[in-house]
Amino acid sequence: MPRGRPIGSKTRQPRGTTAETGQGLLNGVRGLVERNAELEAENRRLRELIDEVSRSLRLKPNTSAASATTAATGEAPRRRGRPPRVVDATIDAPRRRGRPPKIVDAAVKVRRKITDPVVLEKRRAALTKARAVRAERLAAARG
Repeated sequence: MPRGRPIGSKTRQPRGTTAETGQGLLNGVRGLVERNAELEAENRRLRELIDEVSRSLRLKPNTSAASATTAATGEAPRRRGRPPRVVDATIDAPRRRGRPPKIVDAAVKVRRKITDPVVLEKRRAALTKARAVRAERLAAARG
């Protein structure tokens, strides 16, 4: 898509002299510098206010608001990512190739016994079939 005015356009924008254009740019930069100075002063005031509140909560200066509330309430700061492991639940559990240890004392959902004879027969047939397939694969791998 073409930019600017179409070729052959009759309307022209008035051009100022370079001195007028330079003066406008200079005024714009001055405004930005003044606004920057105001923002820096406001930032300084806000940091002083944060330090004052931190001191009143008996914290180190320049701590975040989240850590200030957790320290004031006595809670540990919240972490991102995986929650910490429970130490009591992993008694003598070895690490398994980069995976976390199995939980020993975890509440395990107990399965109900299957009492339906039809379902039991289907399960037994499926297990027999799976064992036969596995034996075939092992025999083929051995040669």
